Amino acid sequence: MSYKKMGILTLSLVLVLLIGVSAVTVIFDPYFHYHAPFSWQNYTLDNERYQNDGITRHFEYNAIITGTSMTENFKTSECDALFGVQTIKIPYFGASFKEINDSVVRALERNTKVEMVIRCLDTYRFLEAKDEMKYSEYPEYLYDDNIFNDVKYLLNKDILVSYVYPSVVGSLKGIKPNSFDDYANWHKDAVYGKDAVLSNYTRLEKAQSEQDLSESERETVIGTVKQNLISVAKANPEVTFYYFLPPYSIVYWDSLYVQGALNKNIEAQRIAIELLLECENIKVFSFVDEFEKVCDLNNYKDNVHYREEINSYILECMKNGEHLVTKENCEEYFVGVEKFYCEYSYDSIFE
Repeated sequence: MSYKKMGILTLSLVLVLLIGVSAVTVIFDPYFHYHAPFSWQNYTLDNERYQNDGITRHFEYNAIITGTSMTENFKTSECDALFGVQTIKIPYFGASFKEINDSVVRALERNTKVEMVIRCLDTYRFLEAKDEMKYSEYPEYLYDDNIFNDVKYLLNKDILVSYVYPSVVGSLKGIKPNSFDDYANWHKDAVYGKDAVLSNYTRLEKAQSEQDLSESERETVIGTVKQNLISVAKANPEVTFYYFLPPYSIVYWDSLYVQGALNKNIEAQRIAIELLLECENIKVFSFVDEFEKVCDLNNYKDNVHYREEINSYILECMKNGEHLVTKENCEEYFVGVEKFYCEYSYDSIFE
């Protein structure tokens, strides 16, 4: 055989191999870039920023749960049963308001059947700039519609070894995939209680004075709320948005106390909630005033992350209209919040 023919044969074999590998990746599609998983297929939900966009593109759903790690322990099966919907969970660990909002916007553009969005509002993020992004290493080839950069997905050794191969084996063995209940859920691996919380917390020295919300910070709150929370609701009036403020532990509130930032943060929450209440298809629920749970450190693994049962409780409250903040009870709500957190004896936590 001549060198020319040998070269052509080698190139042909390499091309066939590449096409074959790409075809297998397309069929099993572990990041759901091209299609939803098949009924017979095994797959693993475990990579939020690589899989969430594909989930919103191709899965069947009419309800969304999204947010930061505050939402990772939600069970979509509970949401389905309570509200009579079909829910996907697309959490983004450590995400900014903008990152989460961009995801919600994409989902609603792709799926006109969505009836409700449940979304956590991490209260400290009200003071972040409206375009703040906490995650910079996005797999852009999974988010765009450019087929030419899909080679980064189709011929990715890590994806082949860590996702495609296990999916093939699991499918042949008839192993069922994990569910959205388990997706990103860290409850089983967590250690809760006062010792666990305080071991992850370094208390600073008390600031000499209490900070007030500056005019520039006020504008920041207004800008981020309007851009990342209200605009998507106004653009989708047929969707009901269930926004909730999570119940961070009393140790988190101590961190604000020692920084002299209690008043500033509560005022930022007030501005945000008052703006949200102007939008008819937004329902605001706050668990900041769930004082008994907040002070029970057995509910927490650190100063903000609460156990799975709290997520279930939040869903039940939303269904029953409990902890709903309205124009009528907003002032009473903030009077209670300010009184409790501004008068609390924080030193007693450490006794």
